[in-house]
Amino acid sequence: MSEQERNVPVAWSRRFRGGRPEQPVLSREQIVQTARKMLDEEGLEGLSMRRLGARLEAGATSVYWYVANKDELLDLAMDEVLAEITIPDLTGDWRADLYALVKGLRAMMFAHPWALQVYNNRPVFGPHAREYAEAQLRLLRSAGFVGDDLDGAFHMIVDYVRGSVTIDPPRPVRRPRRHSDGEQRMTLNDSTPDVVAPYPALREYREHALTHDRSLLLQRRFDFGLRVLLEGLARRLDNAKHP
Repeated sequence: MSEQERNVPVAWSRRFRGGRPEQPVLSREQIVQTARKMLDEEGLEGLSMRRLGARLEAGATSVYWYVANKDELLDLAMDEVLAEITIPDLTGDWRADLYALVKGLRAMMFAHPWALQVYNNRPVFGPHAREYAEAQLRLLRSAGFVGDDLDGAFHMIVDYVRGSVTIDPPRPVRRPRRHSDGEQRMTLNDSTPDVVAPYPALREYREHALTHDRSLLLQRRFDFGLRVLLEGLARRLDNAKHP
């Protein structure tokens, strides 16, 4: 194995076992695509090597011929959905270009809710993950970020996306949730007007939120926060140039 091959994450450098797998013969691409569909339909909890084998009308042993374990399968599926992010053509305006790139990351996480769990709990470093990170870092470097500021700006932006999807998940909560202790917990949107009647600012805020389609409201909140974040980074650069 060459030095370059040793540096590639194992899921993409693994060679298939020798001999012949049990029938029917599968491909790794077919396995990963089917796993991704199962993840979209049922989330992380719904995916197992046994259930994947059944969906493929093959035994779990057939799957293991191409993928070492579930973690490796998640790495491959995660990189598949990261490929959906379009790297925008550069306009020369780093804030506009970064805004378009980061919106693509959020859209991917909303389209595939399980991806955030993988992103939060596993190293994500497949080919498309590296392409995305390279594009974001190049934009920040072109703006003038270096060293610790480059590191801080890069992680601040990614953490903002992850946090926004965590707080405002893509699937709306339709009713108050009951927890194991029997307590009923209610969100602001679930509340009735009399609950917030004594609080004029809270009442006005609730009424405003309820007049908007939820998905559009979440998009507006995200856009507002991202634009403010980028404006703050631009101000930091300007202050560094003109202390």
